[in-house]
Amino acid sequence: MKLSRRRVIALSGVVAAAAVSSACSGTEVERIRESEPERNPLTTPDMGLLALYAAVRRTYPSLDEVLAEIEDQHRAHLAALGGSASEVSLEVTVAATSAGALEQCIIAERRAADAHQAACLQSVDPNEARLLAIIAASEASHVPALAALT
Repeated sequence: MKLSRRRVIALSGVVAAAAVSSACSGTEVERIRESEPERNPLTTPDMGLLALYAAVRRTYPSLDEVLAEIEDQHRAHLAALGGSASEVSLEVTVAATSAGALEQCIIAERRAADAHQAACLQSVDPNEARLLAIIAASEASHVPALAALT
């Protein structure tokens, strides 16, 4: 049987995966998994928003008071989803102007609202779906509030 290049590459991937999995014992894999913090993926958008708002407020102190209230709402969202603001450690690059930074916030709010809306529609738990819908609506309401500042 002649092996094609494609088949050789596919088989080498299988062999490599087998080698890696056999290199780690079952208890070692479990130990690695236990050392990694378990995060609720639903908290990711709000963690990103908190990091962004903190960076924008540091870079543009004139926006501090205006953004503080929205940032507090994201802390509440994070807590409601079982996350903690102390877990936020993302480095964010902020736009060169305050208007650009506000546009970054608007884009991030839209993405977060979309993510929470999609998760809401996929949820099989009615309480979780309700919470996600409320969070998505809150994030969507931030868009016109931020746009009014530009």
